[in-house]
Amino acid sequence: KAAEETVRHPLTRRFARWGFYIKGFIFIVIGLLAAMVAVGKEDGKITATAGALATVAQLPYGKVLLILFVVGAASHGVWNILRGVADVDGAGKGVKG
Repeated sequence: KAAEETVRHPLTRRFARWGFYIKGFIFIVIGLLAAMVAVGKEDGKITATAGALATVAQLPYGKVLLILFVVGAASHGVWNILRGVADVDGAGKGVKG
């Protein structure tokens, strides 16, 4: 019951939305780095999420961006846990759900 109320709270939805934005932004950074490799730019490199975050850390204000990424990733994780507990998707509250 508490999880269901928490999922419906507007602040929880904002944090969840922030988490989805951050997840998308990280994929964009990875894609841009891969595109830079494809066009022959020296700054580009094929990388996974950790490499993309290391590249962001080297930017001006990169550490601030990483803190925002951490908040977003944590929000996304908490949202998924609450989603499972509160059965937001209607999959059932049993083991199969």
